[in-house]
Amino acid sequence: MKGFGPIFVAAILAGAGNLRQYAHGRQLLRKAGLNLAESTSGKRKGQIVISKRGDSSLRKYLYLATIQLIGINPIFQELHQHNVQKKHMKKQQSVFKLVGKVARILIGMVHRAETFSSEKASHLVPQAA
Repeated sequence: MKGFGPIFVAAILAGAGNLRQYAHGRQLLRKAGLNLAESTSGKRKGQIVISKRGDSSLRKYLYLATIQLIGINPIFQELHQHNVQKKHMKKQQSVFKLVGKVARILIGMVHRAETFSSEKASHLVPQAA
């Protein structure tokens, strides 16, 4: 993947272990503590937050890798712009949504033994109407 360097790959593999053990990207997100949880206390009721119950270094490197992809990879740039402009997400919300997409892509690449190509990923980018 353009923008996904060997340091990020090594850090993610160090935190997650063998990616073949995960059936879906959601499991990788859960391992990193990036799954959604409800936060309730006396003052706030039912706010949805990131659980942060997982490997903090894995969470950090998935986040940093996604930021790097948004900066370099044109497909992820378009996805981020679509989320911010068309879906009216805050930039940080869009980044965390793309972290989930990166996790699903990584698990899919490992299970299918394929490399990432922009031709295969062109269906990810919503077409302008």
